[in-house]
Amino acid sequence: MSQQPTFRAYSSPQALGKAVRKVKKSFPSSPRIKQAVMEKLASQIGLLIPSTKPQKKNGLSVKAFYYRDDVSRQLPGKKDAGESEMPECERWSVCSRVDTYSRPWVERLCTCKNGQLCSTSLHLDDGHTVVDRTRQYKVCEKVDTLPTCRFFKDITWTHITSADNKFQQRVHCKCPENSTTYISGHDVKTTSQGVLYYYHFSCSPESGMRCRRKEPCRLFTVRKRYPVEEVTTSTLCRCPPKTTCPSHHTDPFVLSDFDPNRPKDGTRTYSGFCGTSDL
Repeated sequence: MSQQPTFRAYSSPQALGKAVRKVKKSFPSSPRIKQAVMEKLASQIGLLIPSTKPQKKNGLSVKAFYYRDDVSRQLPGKKDAGESEMPECERWSVCSRVDTYSRPWVERLCTCKNGQLCSTSLHLDDGHTVVDRTRQYKVCEKVDTLPTCRFFKDITWTHITSADNKFQQRVHCKCPENSTTYISGHDVKTTSQGVLYYYHFSCSPESGMRCRRKEPCRLFTVRKRYPVEEVTTSTLCRCPPKTTCPSHHTDPFVLSDFDPNRPKDGTRTYSGFCGTSDL
């Protein structure tokens, strides 16, 4: 049985208010971290009663999502577009993308040439899938013919975004096993189609190095694409024992990186740092 809060320990409401203001000054400025601190303190002194109501689970598990046949194959919130309304894929362009980072969604980008259909399989072994953590990239060509990237030197794929938020992705090579991708550069070009933003990704081996003090353990590249956020994650190092690296860019211990020269298309980067939930 939890204890009920009592205010009789103070001689007056003014004294209680003064104590509250003094404590509030010690709280972190981040709303999420502040809430975590308050909930931890409340649970330690018995002010929180654990809920007996079953929690509602809205998300689909990754495994269940991959093998469901009734998954929507259109970006949520967008009107269904027929194959004839989509552009024709260039060589090694991604024709469909499956994303399971947060809310699962599938986006069709272009149509394959000569009447060939873009793979609609959610399986990883359909012969047309390049996998990157929680994301699948479907291409018209057979991925067995893709060359293997060299670490740090080759560009594995490029994201191309127009000023009116049209998007395409081109694959150049596939990363070796036990590797991760990171954003290796970006540039802006003026073409006959208008201004295009290019984001280049390269491969690096999965790091076995231990994170040093104040060193980020994970990088998040977030691009707003209503009604979803497209997020690319890159693991930089391993956290020390009893600490964990944030898995989502809205988790505690994640800071927004300020870059005055970043492109104006809404893309932002965040750095996640090793942390512990213990106070």
